[in-house]
Amino acid sequence: MAIILEFNLICRRFIDLERVLQNPKIHKLEITMEKISTIDDWTWTNQKKMQDLFSISKSLEEAKIAVINLKSNYFKDAGIYIEKINEEYVYNLWINTEGYPDLDADEINSRNKHYFQKFYQIFEEVEGQLNIEFRILGIGLETNFQYEKENSDVIKKSQNIIAWVVYKDYLNDMDFINYRKKKDVETNIVIFER
Repeated sequence: MAIILEFNLICRRFIDLERVLQNPKIHKLEITMEKISTIDDWTWTNQKKMQDLFSISKSLEEAKIAVINLKSNYFKDAGIYIEKINEEYVYNLWINTEGYPDLDADEINSRNKHYFQKFYQIFEEVEGQLNIEFRILGIGLETNFQYEKENSDVIKKSQNIIAWVVYKDYLNDMDFINYRKKKDVETNIVIFER
């Protein structure tokens, strides 16, 4: 059975995904955008093929959902969903974990820790290069990520999140009651893990 690892990101601006894919560490994974389309809703009504990312940004302004199918020799299947809600962009990057059994865990442990460390490093690097201005990032298996205006509500209402990433100036550690804070490093982000 396929298990999906999801990276759910809320940010203030549209991310140039082509530039993200050019990051040397991501480029090594040979990820390409195979198919780009939009849908009207989560029942996949009115699916339309799009030519490029510029077309997607226009469609998001019209309350459409962007669907990007990714291809990589390292993953069986992967993709990105993008929505614009309340002037913020909600990204859901999903990866089929087939071939990576260590990732099929509901916590970060000694067998999968190195994957998460590498992801945090790449995320921080890309965030710094592109100035993503993210609000919160939730990572987990088969997540139920809930968009809310306040981060505390996102955290309370979302399910199956094993790691949260926020900016260091996020003041309410109490929101992460079931998570442990990773030691601070010379960075502007803070990570909470289950």
